[in-house]
Amino acid sequence: MSPTPNIEPPYLCIYCMRDKSKVTFKKKAHIIPESLGSTDQYAPKGFECDKCNNAFAIIERKVLENPFFLFERAISGTLSKKGKYPIIDHSENGLKIEYRHEEDLIKRPFIDIDLSKFPKEYYSGSIESGTITFDIPIKDYKNYYACQLRFLIKMGLGLMLFAKPYDSSWHDPCAPKYDLGRKFAKEPKKKARWELLIGDPKQGSQPQLGQNDDWNLFRILDSSLGSSIFLCYRYGLKVFVCRLDKPELKYYQSAIEDEFFIEKSQVMEVEI
Repeated sequence: MSPTPNIEPPYLCIYCMRDKSKVTFKKKAHIIPESLGSTDQYAPKGFECDKCNNAFAIIERKVLENPFFLFERAISGTLSKKGKYPIIDHSENGLKIEYRHEEDLIKRPFIDIDLSKFPKEYYSGSIESGTITFDIPIKDYKNYYACQLRFLIKMGLGLMLFAKPYDSSWHDPCAPKYDLGRKFAKEPKKKARWELLIGDPKQGSQPQLGQNDDWNLFRILDSSLGSSIFLCYRYGLKVFVCRLDKPELKYYQSAIEDEFFIEKSQVMEVEI
């Protein structure tokens, strides 16, 4: 069932703020990509122009190749937009994860790891111990997290359209208060900065793999920090949080952990 937005289509793109006299609105625009399990969360015509749809498709593709998302997609068997199972193929470095069909037609993940070929800075643990943790080297932070933040802000602005109860003072993605966010997501300037929180769900609140579309728009009201709106997105065993109106996030870290049962969170400043 296709959700209905809370406001009429303005034919004004909520990402580039161009109207139908300058851009077209022909393509079906998913707010959460189908490759992350969404089948009906899309913005009807009039909210996302075709030019922005094409531009964000490139960003989303990079996010889906991010280890956090790719490992979860491979392990949970989340299908791609073309209906295929994702494959992590770094055979030249000793790592390949894919789904295979057995004779009984039961789908299962097949994992083949040769750690002698895999760069040490990408993992810790051992096959013998039964636990291997893959890490993103510091040198790759900029590329991974910049795309991830742009993707999250884009998704958050789109999800405002379906907020219930709808409050126009907070949930209008075209409002000037979100100009900084839309600029960072769509056309960030060099050295533009934004903060991202990544944490672990506390025990007992972790979603099952394959049920990874848990998102929340929420406001934090604090007399000293002020009010702001955030997007909290759970995917597999990780939680991602970003602020939609301003870059700064770390001052809200404790309040975010309490609100969404998150632990071991870290706030990083990402620079384009």
